[in-house]
Amino acid sequence: IKDTATAGILNIRLIVGNFNNMKFIGLVLLVGVVVGYRVTVGRVGHDSDPIEKACSQAPGGCSPYTVFDVPGSDFVEGRYYDNVNIALIEMGKTEFSEYEYDNAVKRLTAYINGDNAGNIKIPAMWPIQQIVLKEVDGIKVYYNAVGVSIPNSVKSWPAPNDPSIEFHLNYKTVGYVESFSGNFDNTKLDQVYQYKYSQLSAELDRLGIKYDKNVKVAMDFGDRYNPLESRREVGYLQHIAMSPLRHDSEPIEEACKKAPGGCAPYKPFKVKGSNFVEGREYKNINIALIELSKTQFDRDEYEDAVDRLTRYASGENKDNAVIPAMWPIQQIILKEADGKKVYYNAVGVSVPESFNSFPVPYDANIQFHRNYQTKGYVKAFTSNFDTSNLADVYHEKYGQLSAELDRLGIEYDKNVKVAMDFGDRYNPLESRREVGYLQHIAMSPLRHDSEPIEEACKKAPGGCAPYKPFKVKGSNFVEGREYKNINIALIELSKTQFDRDEYEDAVDRLTRYASGENKDNAVIPAMWPIQQIILKEADGKKVYYNAVGVSVPESFNSFPVPYDANIQFHRNYQTKGYVKAFTSNFDTSNLADVYHEKYGQLSAELDRLGIEYDKNVKVAMDFGERYSQVEARREVGYLSHIALSKPNVQHNPDPIDVACSKAPGGCAPYESIDVKGSKFVEERKLKRINIALIKLGKTDFLEKEYTDAVSRLKAYINGDNKANAKIDAMWPIQQIILKEADGKKIYYNAVGVSIPGSVTSWPAPNDANIDFHENYETKGYFKAFPSNFDASDLPSVYHNAYHELSAELDRLGIEYDINVKVALDYGERYSKEESRREVGYLVHLASSFKPAVSSVSDICAKAPGGCPSFTPIDVEGSSVEGRAYNKIYIALIALSKNPFNQEEYADAVRRLQAYVNGDNAGNIKIAAMWPVQQLILLEADGEHVYRNYVAVSIPNDVQSIPKPNDANIQFHVNYEVDAFVMPVANRNCVIEIEKNFDALRKELESAGVDVDTNVKIILDYGDRFSTTEELREVGYLRHLA
Repeated sequence: IKDTATAGILNIRLIVGNFNNMKFIGLVLLVGVVVGYRVTVGRVGHDSDPIEKACSQAPGGCSPYTVFDVPGSDFVEGRYYDNVNIALIEMGKTEFSEYEYDNAVKRLTAYINGDNAGNIKIPAMWPIQQIVLKEVDGIKVYYNAVGVSIPNSVKSWPAPNDPSIEFHLNYKTVGYVESFSGNFDNTKLDQVYQYKYSQLSAELDRLGIKYDKNVKVAMDFGDRYNPLESRREVGYLQHIAMSPLRHDSEPIEEACKKAPGGCAPYKPFKVKGSNFVEGREYKNINIALIELSKTQFDRDEYEDAVDRLTRYASGENKDNAVIPAMWPIQQIILKEADGKKVYYNAVGVSVPESFNSFPVPYDANIQFHRNYQTKGYVKAFTSNFDTSNLADVYHEKYGQLSAELDRLGIEYDKNVKVAMDFGDRYNPLESRREVGYLQHIAMSPLRHDSEPIEEACKKAPGGCAPYKPFKVKGSNFVEGREYKNINIALIELSKTQFDRDEYEDAVDRLTRYASGENKDNAVIPAMWPIQQIILKEADGKKVYYNAVGVSVPESFNSFPVPYDANIQFHRNYQTKGYVKAFTSNFDTSNLADVYHEKYGQLSAELDRLGIEYDKNVKVAMDFGERYSQVEARREVGYLSHIALSKPNVQHNPDPIDVACSKAPGGCAPYESIDVKGSKFVEERKLKRINIALIKLGKTDFLEKEYTDAVSRLKAYINGDNKANAKIDAMWPIQQIILKEADGKKIYYNAVGVSIPGSVTSWPAPNDANIDFHENYETKGYFKAFPSNFDASDLPSVYHNAYHELSAELDRLGIEYDINVKVALDYGERYSKEESRREVGYLVHLASSFKPAVSSVSDICAKAPGGCPSFTPIDVEGSSVEGRAYNKIYIALIALSKNPFNQEEYADAVRRLQAYVNGDNAGNIKIAAMWPVQQLILLEADGEHVYRNYVAVSIPNDVQSIPKPNDANIQFHVNYEVDAFVMPVANRNCVIEIEKNFDALRKELESAGVDVDTNVKIILDYGDRFSTTEELREVGYLRHLA
C-alpha cells in the first residue's frame, strides 16, 4: 500500500494543483486516511533540517559563514558571511516570476554541470540564493537575481556559453535568517516567503536589531519547488557589497589605463598557432626594485616589498617626490644564470621615461636598475580564485605557458620568469594578471647619487682636464673648481636653441678626430668631460655662443691636423667654476629640461650663498655619453668668467726673422736680395747646407705621405737615431720638387730638414729611408703667406701660390727653373697656427748624397780586432777622406770574374768568418779586424782583367797564421797604399753603390786627387746586407801592391 499511497498523493497534487483551495487538498488527504491508505510523503514537521545536515547534501558544501546567537529570539539565526564568489543571472525588475526563477536555476545548473567553454563540472555550493534589492541610497530600484556560490577550491572559472551568467564577489557582511521547511503548497511559495519575511522583520524590530529592509535574500537548500525540501531560509542583511568579476582577463590596454603612469613600454607581436600566448618586445626601462630572500616565495615578504615600493613612489623619499609608477608590478625570478645555480627573486615597479630622475629613497633596500630590450611571451588571466592559493595558480599558469611554447617550438629561457600584476596581487577583483618567460634578461644597476669625480676620471682615455678643487662652505652639493690652462678642440654649434642631433653630431666628429681620423692618423687620449660651453653675453654685447669641446692633455705636444674643417683649437685660460653633479637616471630625450632644472638649482644655491659668478657663462659636462642612461656622472656649472683664446688667424705672414726665431736651430743660412718692382717676391742666395730628407713617391703629392715623412724626420732629430742624440734642426721644413733635370723627364719629390753647421757628425738613423744630402749654393725666389685657410685645401693653395709667383717672375723677366720647386713650412704644415709658409723656384739645384755615419774610430772600437792602421790624408775642400794604410796581412777568397753576385759574396764572407772563428788546422780563433773588404781590380798593367775578392784583415799581433781547412782561402800581404773613401748609406744595392763611386770620382777630380779608378774597394763595417750596419765606404786606391 505504501508505494501506491505515495503515488496517489503525488498524482492528486498534480490534479488539484490548479485548485486554489486548501480545504479541498485537506479533504483529499483526509479521504485517503479514512479509506485505509497509509500515506507516507516523507518527513512532515514544523521545523527545518539543521543547516549542517542540509549542507552535507550539497555538491560543494555550503557558502562559508560563522553562526552567532541572537539573544531573546527562538528562531532568528545570526550569520557572519565571508567573502564568496557567485555566478548569477539577473531576473526582470518586476514582481517575482516562477517561470523566470526556474529558468535561471536551470541555466545556472547547466553551467555548473559542464555547459561552459571548458566543459568543466563545478561542485557548486548551496544555498541557491535569490537576492532582492529594492532600494539603494534613497533611489527606488528593483534588483532580483538568482545565484549559486562557487567554492574557493575552484581556482579559475570557465567562461559560460550562456552570456546572461555574470560573476560577482559578495563581500563580508552580517545577516539574520529564519529557516523553515517545505510543509506548504508550493504554488503559494511567494506568499509563504512574504509571510516569513514579515515574521523575521517583526522579530528583528522587537529585538531592536539594525538591518536593511531593502536587502533581502531567499535561500534554498535544494529545489525550491520541491515540497519535500527540508530547509529554506529568508534573511535580511545589514548591508550588501557586491562587485562584478570576469571570467576572461581584461585587455591590457584597459588595464594600463588604470595605472598611475600607464604601463611599461612594449611592442606587441602575434604568436602564430596559439590562442592565448601574447608576444612582447619590451623596450629599455628603468625599474625600482627590492630583492626578496633567495628561498621559496613568501607572501608576507612580497606584500612588504610592494608596500615599501608603493610608499617610495608615493613620496616617501628624500625629495618628497611622487612618481607616477607604471604597471605591472613585476616579480622577476632568475633561477640560473650563465650555467651557475642562482636564485634571484625581486619585486619591481617601472618608472616612466617622463620622470627625469630617481629621488633618493629612505629605504636602503630599494635598488635601481636598467632593464634592457628583450623579448617575452606571456599568458594573461584573472583573479577568480582564492588568492591564498596564488602560488599554486601561478605554478599552474607557468606550466600551461611553458607547454604551449614548447609545442610551438619557440625559444625562451625557462630560468627567467616574470609574474606581473596589474593592481594588487592579493585582491580577488584584479582583472588582469600575467605570467611570462623572457628570451633573456639584461639588467644593469643605476645610481641615485652621482659617481665621485675621481672614479669618473679614471674611465677617461686621458683622465680629466686639470683642476684644483675647493670647498664651498654652506652648501651640500656645490663643488668649487679652479680650472687650469688647457687646450681644447671644439666645434661651434648653431647660435639658436640647443639641438640634440647637432650636439651628437659634434661629439661624434670630435670623437672620430681624437680616435685617429686626422692627417697624422694620431690617436689623442682625450680627457673628460665633454664640455658644452654656452656664452650668452660677452663684453656687454648680446651674443650666443654654443660649442662642444674635448680637452687635450698637455702631454700631447701638438694637435694633428683635422680632416674636418669645422674643428677649431682654442686655449682655455685659468678660471674658477661652480658645479652641481648628478646622474643619468632619467629619460635622456628630456635632457634639455633636466639641464635647465639643474642650472636653476645651482643658480639659486649660488645666489643664496652670495657667490659671484657670470650667469652668461654656462658649461654642461658629460663624463661619458650624454645620451646614455647608465652614465654615472654629469655636471652643470657656472664660471666666474671665461677666457677662451680665438684661433690663431693672421692676414699677413710672420716676417722671416720672427719665424726663424721660433725654430730650434734657427733657419738655414741665406742672404736676402731685394727684388725691384715686386711687392711680394723675396730673392735669396742660399748657402751650402746639409739636409736630412725622405724621398716621397714619384706620383702626385700625397698628404698622408708628406705628414708621415715629416713625422719620421722629427723623430730622427728628436733622438730616434743610433746615438740617441737630439739635433736642433733648422727651419724651414722643405719640400723639394724636381720635375725635369738635364733634359730628362723625372719627378723627384722629397721632404727635408736642414742640419746646422755646428753639427759636425750626424748620428746614423734608425729609419733606413732617411737620406743625407749636401745642397750647394744656389739662388731662389719666394712668396710667403700665412695659414688662413682650411688645411684640407692645401694642395690647391700651394698650386695657386706657385702660379702667382711664376707669373710675377715672368712679368719681371727673372730667370728661374720652373722644374725646381720648393715649399717651405715654418712649423707644422697642417696646423692653422703656423704663421709663415713659402713657395719658391730655384735657379738650379745642386745636391750630392752625403750619408750620416758614426765615426770610424767609434765603429772600429767595436770590431773584434780593431781596424787596420792608417795615417789620415787631408783632401782640401772635399768631404772625401784620405788614408795612408800601413802594411797588413789579409785572408781572402776570390769571387768569380762575372758581375757581382750577392749569394757568392755572402758565401765568401761566411767561409772567412768560419776560418777566423776556429775552422782551421789549429782550431784557433783570430780576432779579425774590420772592415770586410771587397777589392775590385778592373784593369791591371794595360791588360783587361776582372778580379773580385772578399778579404778580412789579420791583426799584426797574430804571429803565425793557422792553415785553413777551406782550400779557397788565400793569404796576401798588402803593402803600404793610399786610399780615398767616402761613406755611403748602409742599405744601398749594387746599382746605388756604383752611383756612389761616380760621386766619389767627381769629388776627387774636383779636388785634384789622382787615383787609379781601376782599383776600387768597398769597406763594410759589419754585415753588408744588414740594415743596421753603421758604416759602409767606397774608395779608390792610388795603386794596388
